[in-house]
Amino acid sequence: MIRNFDFFCKLKMIKNPYFILQKSIESMKASKLSCPVCKTNHSLERHDKYHRDYIYTQNGKIKMCSVAIPRLICSSCRRTHAYLPSCIIPHSSYSIFFVLAVLRLYFLKCLTVEKLCEKFLISISTLYHWIKLFRLHKSLWLDVINNAATSEVTFISNLKTKDSFLKRFFHKTGRSFMQTKRYSTRSRLN
Repeated sequence: MIRNFDFFCKLKMIKNPYFILQKSIESMKASKLSCPVCKTNHSLERHDKYHRDYIYTQNGKIKMCSVAIPRLICSSCRRTHAYLPSCIIPHSSYSIFFVLAVLRLYFLKCLTVEKLCEKFLISISTLYHWIKLFRLHKSLWLDVINNAATSEVTFISNLKTKDSFLKRFFHKTGRSFMQTKRYSTRSRLN
């Protein structure tokens, strides 16, 4: 998997998450990337694509679409890799913007758990899974004292002003923020 963090921008300025996703995929230059397995430069080329669901919010409405995710192949080691922009959480259909919006409302206690899940069309178990994962990743990022002193709402609000957070989190932990499953190679794009 190759992650691109270049198009992740301030969360509160996101008007159209789908546009950001499409721009990132369209602007990808496979020939300029390095293989995350064999580390050979300029060895990747477009190979195939697969489709996945992408769930996001736009203007307060939940939207879902199918996105073509490019697959790249290395001419050196012949391994294939998916190219995932930063707004996609690996192994999830939900955008990072969607998940953080839900979590922010949960931590602000704006709605009951039932109403929140009903509003965003998610199960209660999904919400609690996100809460547990968010708290784990928050504690991975912040040291013990800062973690205890920083509320979840403050942490989410601070993410909105940090363009490079997702990239730095990936480099520090070897996984994408809010990603459930680990993967073996620590592939990344600048």
